[in-house]
Amino acid sequence: GETSAARSILEFNTRAFRDSSWANWSLAEALRASGDRAAAIAAYRAYQRAEPTDPDSAKRIAALERQR
Repeated sequence: GETSAARSILEFNTRAFRDSSWANWSLAEALRASGDRAAAIAAYRAYQRAEPTDPDSAKRIAALERQR
């Protein structure tokens, strides 16, 4: 469905624009919204590697890990 197509596009963006931290952030947000916690955490961590001083990704990861 539409969710699957959106995820595919966002995943493509992370490959096509490897230097774009925003691509990983967008993917992480979509995965979090869809309930795919493990994949969202992985995407937030990829974003963190590019933007280590952004506190929002750490907050999102912590919140997702508390949901386990």
